[in-house]
Order: sequence, then C-alpha cells, then structure tokens
Amino acid sequence: MAQSTRELNVNINVDITETIRGLKAIQREAKKAAQALRELEAAVDAGTVQLTGEPDMVITSGTISAGSPEDARKIADKLAKAVSDGGK
Repeated sequence: MAQSTRELNVNINVDITETIRGLKAIQREAKKAAQALRELEAAVDAGTVQLTGEPDMVITSGTISAGSPEDARKIADKLAKAVSDGGK
C-alpha cells in the first residue's frame, strides 16, 4: 500500500505593534513603581516619612487617608512629593 504524504504550509501575519507598545508601557510603570517604593523605603529609613497602618498614612507635613481610588491617587501624589522634597 502506498503511503500518502500531504504538506500544508501556512503563513500568518500578525501586527503586534499595539501589544508591544502596551507591554512596554506596563514595564515603564512597573519600573516607576519600583523606584517609588525604593524612595519610600529610603524616606522611611531616614525618618522623613512615617507610615501608620492601613489605610492611613502619616507624612511629616500632615495626615492623609485613603477611602477610595481617588483618595489613593492623592496619597500617592502627596507621598511622591514628600519623598522628592525630602519630607519637607
């Protein structure tokens, strides 16, 4: 009995430009977050920022608390400013 062989070649072209752009954006944000955490750790170690439990954070310039995502964004912004200002 003769053996039948068949061959199938398929070319698939996929544009992943947007996917790569999105992954790079995620990577940039992850790097920023890691840097912010390192800066926060340094500020806590230096005593310029004091963290007190969840969800309240005490910064040398005042007290802020998170009750919503918008509040959390405000905390992140104030924290970043406090760290960049050296806690002033």
